[in-house]
Amino acid sequence: MLRELLIGLLITAPLCASPIITEFLASNSTGLTDEDGDSSDWIEIYNPTSSAIDLTGWHLTDDATNLTKWTFPTTTLLSGQHLLIFASGKNRAISGSELHTNFSLSANGEDLAITSPALLTTSGFTFPPQARDISYGLTATGNEITLVSQSSPARILIPSLTDDQTIGITWRGGTTDFDDSSWQSGLLGVGFERTLGFENEIGIDVEDSAWGINSSVYLRIPIAGIIDPTNVASLTLRMKYDDGFAAFLNGNYLEGANNPTPLLWNSDSTSGVSDAQALQFQDFDVSASIPSLMESGNTLAIHGLNQFSNSGDLLIRPELIATLINPAPPVVGYF
Repeated sequence: MLRELLIGLLITAPLCASPIITEFLASNSTGLTDEDGDSSDWIEIYNPTSSAIDLTGWHLTDDATNLTKWTFPTTTLLSGQHLLIFASGKNRAISGSELHTNFSLSANGEDLAITSPALLTTSGFTFPPQARDISYGLTATGNEITLVSQSSPARILIPSLTDDQTIGITWRGGTTDFDDSSWQSGLLGVGFERTLGFENEIGIDVEDSAWGINSSVYLRIPIAGIIDPTNVASLTLRMKYDDGFAAFLNGNYLEGANNPTPLLWNSDSTSGVSDAQALQFQDFDVSASIPSLMESGNTLAIHGLNQFSNSGDLLIRPELIATLINPAPPVVGYF
């Protein structure tokens, strides 16, 4: 009965003003690491509605008899935004910080659900046994697919001359073309703030490694799941940036702003951007790059640029949205 209830709620959830669980990993070995450097299990939730959702008092649970097992702190999930929570058992629920449930996920299969403050289960799974480093969840959530959200997992490098001589531009390639396992990992956005302005936008802080050292930062953001490029009608890159960037899809140039020619490992942005402008998404139609999409193993690579290495702040926070020709209902399965 629980399985049928959860599947029914999962299918109807996008029609309700409720967050949904879109993806999770119950056996993390070599994937995303948390702030402690541990390969913890993780859960991704998504706001499919046109309005922001206040997650204060909502819950995650892996026990159908305990619907309040772990409770969200004060958190706002914007329309179309994804949020990643580590299912590590570390029980960290501090607003604005990395979130950790008080339970881990069983690779042997179990229940997983998100419940409202009124204890209504709005989305969930009774999932089968899981394979190591293979996630499970929804492969689509409607007409638009968020390939990269503003809080997606990413790996970053502040490049040095040695890095340039060793890897050149190969780092811009797809998941199978380049090994970034030694790079720093975390959740978007990337940057630093020495005064006030971007502190709530930054998931990977690079002040210690970048400020006064290099104006450039390399980002690699894996695009999970299977994509049918022939079913993509348009592709939109949305960027919050201070001060410039050059973006690449599987090694092919996608879009840029304030990026110099030639683009070197230690390049500066050609001009500055105000904080007010940087905090607003700038949309770029990159539909001409749809042929660069592959069915799997896609990577969005970004060369982030600061105007000066000792500037007071830096921000790179992208989203990549695909609009489908033939939208499909959510499909549950392995990524």
